Amino acid sequence: KVTNGTVVSVHEMGVGAINGISDALEAGTYTAVLRDSKGDEETWTLILNAPRSGKALALLPNTFINANTFTASTLATGTTLGQLEEFYEVADGAKADWTFFNANGSEIVDMNTSVIDGYFVRVVVTAENGDQAVYYLIDQTVPTVDAFAKALVSQIADKTDASEVAAMITEYFNVSGITETRAALAKAMKDAGISLDVMVNAILASQGKTEGTIQNWVGELVALGLNKADVAQAFFAAMFDDIAADMTGAVFTLDSRDTIGISVNAGSTDIGETVGTLEDVLSGIYGGLGAGGFSLTWEDDGVVPVPGSETTLANTVTALDAMAYYVGINDVNEYTGAITLTDGGVEIVSWTFSMAN
Repeated sequence: KVTNGTVVSVHEMGVGAINGISDALEAGTYTAVLRDSKGDEETWTLILNAPRSGKALALLPNTFINANTFTASTLATGTTLGQLEEFYEVADGAKADWTFFNANGSEIVDMNTSVIDGYFVRVVVTAENGDQAVYYLIDQTVPTVDAFAKALVSQIADKTDASEVAAMITEYFNVSGITETRAALAKAMKDAGISLDVMVNAILASQGKTEGTIQNWVGELVALGLNKADVAQAFFAAMFDDIAADMTGAVFTLDSRDTIGISVNAGSTDIGETVGTLEDVLSGIYGGLGAGGFSLTWEDDGVVPVPGSETTLANTVTALDAMAYYVGINDVNEYTGAITLTDGGVEIVSWTFSMAN
């Protein structure tokens, strides 16, 4: 800041003039020529260092803590929580945020609380350049998976933001020294009031959009008592953009939670799915629900082909291709049908569809 004067110029050593003082200066050495209110000029040398990247945490005097793992003998039992930070230091320029939990995974806010075995601490160290590392400190006893899951979920600032929930899920499964379970995390998210849609989108973003991921997590969420149809529809909706992207011969839309629109491109002879996403999604949902039956049924406008059904999940795309063939090359206005998963002959969930040219 220049008071009672003006900036004449700012130059970077060996580079040239900066186009205006408002330009962001990167690390380097600069000269600045300043003119005071009397017209006298002075030249200053400015040395700007790059933000430091260090994010280490050390127990004094020189015991460095490993990130992303529960580290024993790092809490001083009997001291207060407020005193704990005095035993640690972080890398130069870094900042540490401490959060303390009891053995049940509930946050402790009273810094006069004495540390006992079973308590655990989450320390987030942020370097000057914004990089972060997370440390988990205990005395001897690792928390239960339920307590750990509850603790991490409690640290999500916005539980309606799937990206924040996804980051927490990733952190949960990246920690060593504890055997994490999907069941514990699913329960913690449900108990915290995270909506089904947010959970599902976060799970897929963190754990991958694979048939196995879908099957495993559908099973866990249903085991919690969530409605089977709701869980199935949530995963189908979350994956629908990926399903639609494969359909080069038709445009797929999800008109509602249980209604699909299929617009076959003129002249197309199939729906064009190239990597089997529709089949993978249905197969994952089918397996996670423990469904015992599958059917794809269709009606037509009275031209071709005759109404029919398909009971093999693997042939879903083939059957849809057959309909698309007739829709694409014949004057067929619309086919309607349904994809249905059943258990003991009883419908669990169904998606109706209409296919038109």
